[in-house]
Amino acid sequence: MYRLESEFLMLEIEIIDDEGARGEKQWVYRLIDNRSGRIFSDMDYYYGIGVKQEEPGVPDELLRGDIDPALLSAMLQPPKLPVLRSRELNDLGSSLLISGCFDNGLAFEHCFSLTGDGRNLIESIGLRNGGEVPAENLEINFGFRKMLYSIDGGFNGDVDGWDLQALPTRRYRAQKIDRRLGRFSTADLLYSAFDPSDGTEMPGFDSEAWVWGSCSSRLLISKYSGSEIEFSRFGRFPQLLPGRGRENTAVIFGGVSTGTGDPEGGCSIAPGGSYEYGNSSYCCFAGEWEEGALLYRDMLSRKGLGRKTAEKPLLHWNELYNLGWFAEAAGYFAEGLEFKMYGPAEILKEAELAAAAGAEVLYLDPGWDTAPGSTVWDSSRMGDPKELFKRIHEDYGLKVGLHLMMCFWSADEDESFFWRDQNGRPCRDPEDTFLFRFCPNSRWMEEKTARIRALAEAGADFLMFDFTGFGMRGEGCRCAEHGHEVPMRRQTHAENLLSVIRAVKNEFPEIVIEAHDRLRGGFSDYHPPYYQYEEGVFDELWGFEYMWNPMQDLLSGKALSLYEYRMSYPVPVYLHINEGCDNPAMLQFWWYASTVQHLGIGGLADCRSDAFMRLQSAVGLYKKLRSEVSGGVFYGIDPLAHLHIAEDGQSAALCAFNLGGTKEHRMIMIDEAGYNLEIDDRMIECCGGTGEPLSFECSRFNNQIRLEVDIPPLSPVIFVFNKVPRKR
Repeated sequence: MYRLESEFLMLEIEIIDDEGARGEKQWVYRLIDNRSGRIFSDMDYYYGIGVKQEEPGVPDELLRGDIDPALLSAMLQPPKLPVLRSRELNDLGSSLLISGCFDNGLAFEHCFSLTGDGRNLIESIGLRNGGEVPAENLEINFGFRKMLYSIDGGFNGDVDGWDLQALPTRRYRAQKIDRRLGRFSTADLLYSAFDPSDGTEMPGFDSEAWVWGSCSSRLLISKYSGSEIEFSRFGRFPQLLPGRGRENTAVIFGGVSTGTGDPEGGCSIAPGGSYEYGNSSYCCFAGEWEEGALLYRDMLSRKGLGRKTAEKPLLHWNELYNLGWFAEAAGYFAEGLEFKMYGPAEILKEAELAAAAGAEVLYLDPGWDTAPGSTVWDSSRMGDPKELFKRIHEDYGLKVGLHLMMCFWSADEDESFFWRDQNGRPCRDPEDTFLFRFCPNSRWMEEKTARIRALAEAGADFLMFDFTGFGMRGEGCRCAEHGHEVPMRRQTHAENLLSVIRAVKNEFPEIVIEAHDRLRGGFSDYHPPYYQYEEGVFDELWGFEYMWNPMQDLLSGKALSLYEYRMSYPVPVYLHINEGCDNPAMLQFWWYASTVQHLGIGGLADCRSDAFMRLQSAVGLYKKLRSEVSGGVFYGIDPLAHLHIAEDGQSAALCAFNLGGTKEHRMIMIDEAGYNLEIDDRMIECCGGTGEPLSFECSRFNNQIRLEVDIPPLSPVIFVFNKVPRKR
C-alpha cells in the first residue's frame, strides 16, 4: 500500500497480486477526503491511448444489401488500441511516481505530490515516444475512475445524492456554449439528460475546473497549463456487459484528455520526443459550489493571475449604441434607421454625452477607420487623430478607447494578410462572412503593429483586440509562402497575435489592453480564460458579449454566469451595456456594475431626459463605491447578493437584487468572522439604484449581521458600510 496523506486528503494506491489465471497485478487508486472519509476514486487509474480515425465510408456492398457477414463483423470491430505492457511505482517520500510503457513505444511518467499546506494533490503527466515513427493524432485518455452504478450492486454508496458543476461558469460558457444544465445529478451522468446526437455528451464540453460531490464533501478538480490550451474533462466511462442494454457506469476525471484536439503539442510526438501536459489539481472541501469557486480563484491568484495595475478601471462610454455601425442591417436599433458613417461632429456629441453622464473614457467602436479591420484612421473623414484625441482629452476631460479588428473587410489589403485554403483562395470568416480571415504571419504582424503604434502615438488610451479569426479547432492557413507550418496551428496563430499585443504594450505600457478573443468566439469559448494571461501582456478580457440585450440576458438567467465567473476567476473582464434598455430602478446598471470589474455604458442621447438623469445619479454612486465594487474582493453570499470588500479592508458594499415582478422581503446574513470584518451597525446605509435612501433593519444573530429590506420589483438595493474597522 502506498500513500500520500495530509489532514485534508489522501491518495492511496494498492497493488494486489491476482491469484487468478491471468496472474496479473491489480491496481486500485483511491482518492479520499480525509475529513469526511468520502472516496472519490475507487478503481484502477485508466491509461488509454488511441489514434483519431477517419470516419469510414459506407461500402457499396452494404448499400446493395449483399455485404459478406464476415466483412460486416470486421467493420464493427473497434480499432486495436495500444496495450499497456508494464507499470511500476516508486515511492519518493514526498511524491509517488508511476512509470509505464505501451506496446507502440509510448511511455509515460505519472507523478502525484501534495502542496506544502496539504490542501491540494497535484498530478503531472509526461509522455515520451521511444519508437522510430511519429505518434500522430493521439487521443490520450488518462484519468481517475469512480464506479457510480453497477448492475449487481446498484448505486455505489451515496453517489445518487452527488452533483457535478463546472467552473468558472456553470451552464453558460462564454457566448456560444450552453451546457443545458448548471447542475448535473448522478442520474444525468448515468442516463444522459439530453440527446447527444449533436456530438455533445453529458456533462457537455470540457472545462477548466469541476466541483463534484455533495455539501458534506466535495472535490474541486482543475487543470492548468501555462503553455497551451488544455481543459479538465469529466465524463461517463461505461463498462459494457453481455446482453443488450447492460452496463456498469463509472465516471472518469482529471488526468489528460486530448479527444478534442487540445493541447495540440500533446497530440503528436516525434520519435525520441516528449511532451509535458498541464497539471491537474485536486482539493476537498465542504459546502456549496461557491466554496470551490473561491478555492479555485485563490489557486489562480497564487499563480500571478489578477489585475495588473492598482489603478481603478475608468468608466467607458460607447458611442455604438447611439451611432451604430455599417454591419447592422436592422440590428439592435430602431427599425428603419438609416445608417451613415459618423464624423468628428457626431463623435464630439458623444463626448459631450459621456462627460455629462460621468464617464471617463470615450470608446469608439467600428467606424473610425478607412475600412473595417484596416486599423488605419480615416483622416479624410475624421481629420487628424492627434487633434481629435487632444480635443477629447482637453475639452471633455476624457480618455480615448479604440476597437481594433484583426479580420478585415477590404479585398485590396496586402495579399500576404489573407488566410488561404488548400487551393490558395482567401477565406471569409465563417461567423462574420463580410470579413476576410487574416493570417498572422510575420508580414501581417509587422504591418499590424506599425498601424496600431500610429494610433497609440496619436493619443489612444485603451485598445480592444477583436475579431481574431481562427475558429473552433479548424484548420489554419495553408499558404506555404507565408513561412509558417502548413496548416498553421492554433498555437502559432495565438502566439503570433500575442506578439503584436506584446509589442504595443512594451512600447506603450500605460495603454490598457483588452484581449477580446485570442482564438475567436467572443470570450474564451474555445480556450481557458487564463490562456496567455500570465504573460502580463494584456490587462483584461471580454464579458461574454452581454452588450446587446443586457436586460434580457439578466432576466433570462444567462448573465448569472458573470457572477459565477467573478466568484471563480481573478482575471478582470470588461463589458459595455446599453442603458437605453435599463429600467427606472437601474437594475441592469447595478447588476453589471456588481459583476464586471471594468464597465462601459451608452445608449442615451438626451441629457435632459429622466433616464439620463437617473443614469447620472447611478454613476455618481458607483464612482463613490468603485474601490469596493470594482476594485475590491468579491464574495457571493448568493447569486443575488454580492459582498464587495475594499482591498484595504476598511470599507465594504453589498449589492442585492430582485429579478421578480413583485416586492420581495429579503434577509441577508453576513458572517463577520468568515469575511474578516468588524461591522459598525451605526455606519450602514441602504439605498436604491439612483442613491435614494431605503429603510431597512439591522440586527445581530448568532454572531452574524442580519440585514432585512423590502426590495421593489426588478430592483437593486445597495448597502454601504461606511466604516469597517480592520479586524485584529
